[in-house]
Amino acid sequence: LGEHGGNVSIDELAVILRYLYGLDTRINFRRLTELSKVVAGLSNVYLNANKPVIGNGIYCREVGPGTSLIKQAPLAIYAIAPEAVGQPVKAVLGKMSGLESIETKIVELGIDEPLDREQKKVLLGMIKSRALEKKSIVDDAEFRVMVGNVVGRNKNNR
Repeated sequence: LGEHGGNVSIDELAVILRYLYGLDTRINFRRLTELSKVVAGLSNVYLNANKPVIGNGIYCREVGPGTSLIKQAPLAIYAIAPEAVGQPVKAVLGKMSGLESIETKIVELGIDEPLDREQKKVLLGMIKSRALEKKSIVDDAEFRVMVGNVVGRNKNNR
């Protein structure tokens, strides 16, 4: 925000000063994301999902092998721990997802339905088809419906 273009992003500058130069800016980094949302709401100027540090999509992971690392060892994937800047980490599901992505998302959403490997393969096919069809990721609500369909399909076949 500002009257002229080219104003420095304070959140990015603060993170650089702290993590690259070790300077104490006395900024509460854990509240940066929250503050940016308040400012966006008040100003009607919203951030891109891929904006460094505070973008909503910065700490999301779609590709299979990295999805388990986002929870266990986020610094293996990200330069700054997501919680250090008030960001949640999350797995997203799309055309590049794998079985590990599904397992991570099931845990993330607290889905209690047990799925065997074959059901996960069916679910993965559904996810990839839907992601290609809509040219976007599969959201959590769609995923829950898909899980219900796969589990329901299996119950009906017994």
